[in-house]
Amino acid sequence: MPRQVRRLKTGYYDLLPPTAEEFEMVTGLYRRAADEARAAGYRTLRWGGRDTGPDGQAATALNAHGHGECARYWSTEPATWQPPAGLPDVQVHQLPAHLTLATADAEVSAFIDGHAAHINAGESIRHENAEPRALAALIAELVTRLRRDHPEVTELTIWEFDDASVRQALPLAGLRITARTMDYDLPLTPS
Repeated sequence: MPRQVRRLKTGYYDLLPPTAEEFEMVTGLYRRAADEARAAGYRTLRWGGRDTGPDGQAATALNAHGHGECARYWSTEPATWQPPAGLPDVQVHQLPAHLTLATADAEVSAFIDGHAAHINAGESIRHENAEPRALAALIAELVTRLRRDHPEVTELTIWEFDDASVRQALPLAGLRITARTMDYDLPLTPS
């Protein structure tokens, strides 16, 4: 419950590893669900979750099969991040809302919460005709401004899904995948 309370209060999923208590609880819930589904004659139990979170660790413990990557979490540490070479120059202006940067073709907003900055790409990255390299340059400028104007921010995380342009731009901007949201299948054999 503490993880869900944090999600409801902040509006984003944290990437903290599960505590031992969370792991035991979530694994126990899936184990019980598998027993109930097996008893009802089902052949597979399916669920989704982050591979590094309680759902993914439960999947590993129960020998479930991960497939169907749905989304990715990309991260960087602004203090050690280096601007990638070869990105185009873009004219960026800052909008008054949160940390929001815009060009003629794109806009990105970060939500800052203590030492972390978060971006839900589906809600906070808008791009009309921006090609991935130009979008990468805008994201790189956001990281630069985080480092300069918000030195308390030690990590930027972007949740990305179903957007090929954003998916191409993020590694160009120097971010790396730190977690994946997966679908899991647990085959149920008769007991």
